[in-house]
Amino acid sequence: MDARKILGVSNNATPQEIRKAYREKAQKHHPDQGGDSWAFQQVKDAFDELMNQKDTENPFESPPPNTPQSTAPMAENTNKHAEGHPNHGWKNLFTGQLPLQNQTTTFILINCLDIFMTHRLLFKVEGAVETNPIADFFIEKFDFNGAIGFKLLVVTVVCVIAQIVAIKKVKTAKFLLNAGSCIVGVVVVYSLLLYLRHTNPGL
Repeated sequence: MDARKILGVSNNATPQEIRKAYREKAQKHHPDQGGDSWAFQQVKDAFDELMNQKDTENPFESPPPNTPQSTAPMAENTNKHAEGHPNHGWKNLFTGQLPLQNQTTTFILINCLDIFMTHRLLFKVEGAVETNPIADFFIEKFDFNGAIGFKLLVVTVVCVIAQIVAIKKVKTAKFLLNAGSCIVGVVVVYSLLLYLRHTNPGL
């Protein structure tokens, strides 16, 4: 995480300039104002990092006045394993709070629904087939359990990739998960419509 880039300040920015930039960014991204909690946490951690550097360079400088961070919820206290913190990287990928938990949970749940609807179609609708050739291959080799294993493997790979991308580019990772959820969601809705059409011809 480049703290100066996040706050939009130069390398020789004064503490006053850092505080001013922090107030503007914090107000923009504060969750209570409709902002993104990840972006707000990054702004908060960037401010803490730069002010700690200034305190080290000028140990006798007076402490900074109250800033918008005092209005942040207590739950957002800095944690070296929390999302967006500069120490959140490869070594801490599987420890502490992971980024994009809501998007990841939604993606996993929608994929579980896809597995469920695939099972209902294949076993309850005569003539139904798996359109994914790779999943169909696993079904032929290992029955439906093979398809479950294949789809869960794909979900796991996507989630891990998203977590790795989020270390540097959270917006890209969020887009990846949301796009995946939308695509699989469309498949789930289509599968549900097919199932209802074949099991309830009168609809």
